Amino acid sequence: MAQIELKNISVSLSGKEILKDVDLKINDNEKVGIVGKNGSGKTTFLNFLLGNIEKDYNEDGSLGEYKKNKNIEYGYLSQIVKDSEKKVYDFLLEAYKKNIDIKKEIEFLTNELNNEYDEKVLNTLNQKIDTLVKDGGHYFEKELKKGFVKFGFNIEDLEKKMSEFSGGQVTKISMLKLLLSKPEVLLLDEPTNHLDIDGIEWMEEYLKNYENNIIVVSHDRMFLDNVCDTIVDIDNYKLVRYEGNYSDFIEQKKINRELMIAEYEKNQKEIERLKKTMERFRYKATKAKMVKSKEKTVERLENSNIKPEIENTRTFDYIIKPNKEGGKEVLNVENLEFGYKGDNYIKTIGSATFKVFKGDRIGIVGKNGSGKSTLLKTIVGKQEKLGGKYSFGFQIEYEYFDQNVAENMSYDTIYEDFSKAFPMLNNEEIRNRLGRFLFVGEDVNKVVKSLSGGEKVRLSFSKLFEKKPNLLILDEPTNHLDVLSKETLERIIKNYKGTVIFVSHDRYFVKQVANKILYFEDDKNTFFEYGYEDYENYVKKKKGLEENITKEIINKVRKENQKLINEYNIAKDANNYKKVLNSMTLQMELDEEKELSNEEKYLIEKQKKKDEKRAIRIEEKVKRLEEEIKILEEEYVKEENQTDFEKLCEINLSIMEKKEEIEKLIEEL
Repeated sequence: MAQIELKNISVSLSGKEILKDVDLKINDNEKVGIVGKNGSGKTTFLNFLLGNIEKDYNEDGSLGEYKKNKNIEYGYLSQIVKDSEKKVYDFLLEAYKKNIDIKKEIEFLTNELNNEYDEKVLNTLNQKIDTLVKDGGHYFEKELKKGFVKFGFNIEDLEKKMSEFSGGQVTKISMLKLLLSKPEVLLLDEPTNHLDIDGIEWMEEYLKNYENNIIVVSHDRMFLDNVCDTIVDIDNYKLVRYEGNYSDFIEQKKINRELMIAEYEKNQKEIERLKKTMERFRYKATKAKMVKSKEKTVERLENSNIKPEIENTRTFDYIIKPNKEGGKEVLNVENLEFGYKGDNYIKTIGSATFKVFKGDRIGIVGKNGSGKSTLLKTIVGKQEKLGGKYSFGFQIEYEYFDQNVAENMSYDTIYEDFSKAFPMLNNEEIRNRLGRFLFVGEDVNKVVKSLSGGEKVRLSFSKLFEKKPNLLILDEPTNHLDVLSKETLERIIKNYKGTVIFVSHDRYFVKQVANKILYFEDDKNTFFEYGYEDYENYVKKKKGLEENITKEIINKVRKENQKLINEYNIAKDANNYKKVLNSMTLQMELDEEKELSNEEKYLIEKQKKKDEKRAIRIEEKVKRLEEEIKILEEEYVKEENQTDFEKLCEINLSIMEKKEEIEKLIEEL
């Protein structure tokens, strides 16, 4: 079933054509990745779906059709937080309004049943519990806290006000709330930006299990591979749908293009053959009919045989040839302590010990705030070391790429900015260098401040690579780059004869480039000599151990919770067990009209009184157990217990044990 359907839709933005006469269907529960070059219209497409941009008239004067399931609700990140004085926890809790309302209903119905048993109320209660369990409503606080920590915050931050956080942090918190609210169609625009690997992996796992639609714009290739089952490519004003993840899309697109080119070339050859045949027989009267038929065939082929548009693979390019060979040992770091130092304080973030040798490509990964960038700044002398030591090897010349390069607000032109760095170059040489990084013609007169993030990164690379160092120290070099630019940078680094140390949260880039990994954990860092797979196996093993423990608890709770749902309020009606009679009393009732001896009557009456006393004791014990179950059930639905899996499990087990004891007591009556 199609959730969203576009027919003959055209869209423009500020007079620039974005989409032209496109068709697209997005089916129920699909996870769709939107890809395309920077400027191709990915974000514009999301805004069109949201209704922020109107459709255009097509060339034939018609208006396309945009249909969507009337019940679907779009969820899109709004960076405006209306109540900045609200606590973070309360802000995030709004995502679970539906579950919180159901829990209140369960509590109300439970109290109703405790006061008076009613079959209809019990059925309604069971339905509500089923809904809550299906939605994971018992575990929402655990989910909220886990996501919050994985997004790079401390659990104590939940008690802070939204106004206490930076704009970037507020965006991350808002993103988390959007994810937790589970809208029918989740629209995400570059969701992995500013998240560390832990945050990205948590979000991936969350989205993989997401039961509704996802439409996501992203340049993160591994994220698209792990989350999406459909890719929509915006290419030359068209939306082209591909089944599968990003890797499948790349392969399919390549094959499709080869087939299109082959088909075009085959048809061109056929056109040439037919034209030669026509020329040969054109002036023979007996072949006039045949020539006429060939002319129609040629006309049809020429009209239908459209040459595939040349794929725009224009990108920057450079071969870095280091000025100096440099020594075998490039960098030696020993117990280097790094952090922040002010007039009245010193804050140590971490320490590191490792060696870098010629030709290494060392990727530094880990949580935001763990000190990765601070380590690089300390090594290049931008921050003072707090302890330990480090030293560069013989004739090592490094250049440093700062991740904040996109914040460059210089009023210099591109030409002026580059020429100041290399005053020895003449006009032609400067223009040639800049041309390699796609700054051609009048582009060089653009003011740096007005450039996009990607353009500023390219300008920085142009200066960095021109200096021809034998060591590159790069802090988040792929930020602001589209996929083609990332692939270009990967190729440049792979062909580079020097050494590279870099920080990145782009796992695909790290996997492609790094041959060694320095992993920053909570309180330590680990060096992996055998690259990304070595690091990945370590993380998976560690994560697997943690998840197995959690899963055991969750599965136990769910199992007992299902029993609670199925057997809820067994024997609430006290008459259920009062109707069970022991054999002596039953026999007495069956034989009451028989003529009995005085001795038999005495023995029966004596046994009856004994059984009545015993029944009273059992009934009192059953009543006491029922009261204990009631207290446990009230404890079970308390909000503060919903994320304490062990406690929930203990409560469930205790309830079941008491109910089993009631059943045994009833059998004894």
